[in-house]
Amino acid sequence: MTKKQILRIADLAYSEERAVEMSISEGAACGDTLALFIARELSDVYDRKAGTRGQIEEARRAMHAAEIELGRVVGALEDALHAAGDGRWSEFHASPKYPVKDWRYEVANGDTERGYHEWVESCLERDKDENE
Repeated sequence: MTKKQILRIADLAYSEERAVEMSISEGAACGDTLALFIARELSDVYDRKAGTRGQIEEARRAMHAAEIELGRVVGALEDALHAAGDGRWSEFHASPKYPVKDWRYEVANGDTERGYHEWVESCLERDKDENE
């Protein structure tokens, strides 16, 4: 499998057509820094000597590691939001029924794409529907 094929797989999943692949040729001028980040990460781990399965596994590992790190950044920003005194956050943050670690777990597993607040609201709504 070529590096271009690996980037094409990423492009098929990315929200903007060919943004990942194009970012390699355009570099910092591409304007889409997330696409550039993905392309650089995938390029960094690409090993032309590895078989197709090995290349895909390594690309997946790199993206999963980035997902975990981005989750930590999101968590830190949410902690900062909490520290800033957002009452809505405080209400949910204090709830042992919907801890941030559970939300992060669901995000990491691909079970939700919601932000923490939206996830809690959906859990509350689900609980309400189940109790009716």
